[in-house]
Amino acid sequence: MANGARRRAEFGEPAVGDHGFPAVGEAFAARTGLCRTGSVGGARAVLPPLRPLVDFAARWFGAARSRTVRADG
Repeated sequence: MANGARRRAEFGEPAVGDHGFPAVGEAFAARTGLCRTGSVGGARAVLPPLRPLVDFAARWFGAARSRTVRADG
């Protein structure tokens, strides 16, 4: 709404990337020792505790990435 009337507004999507997820998972496992390994079905799995992983990833991405992530790399 603008001045009591509907107004069309467009918003750009932020560029996101998941290219750092394997690296942050490996860093978490190596630095904390909190991951368990086991089988899920026929696959080998790494099972990290979620809250410590999220806290670690927030710090890691803050140090490893700039605030803007480019869609092309």
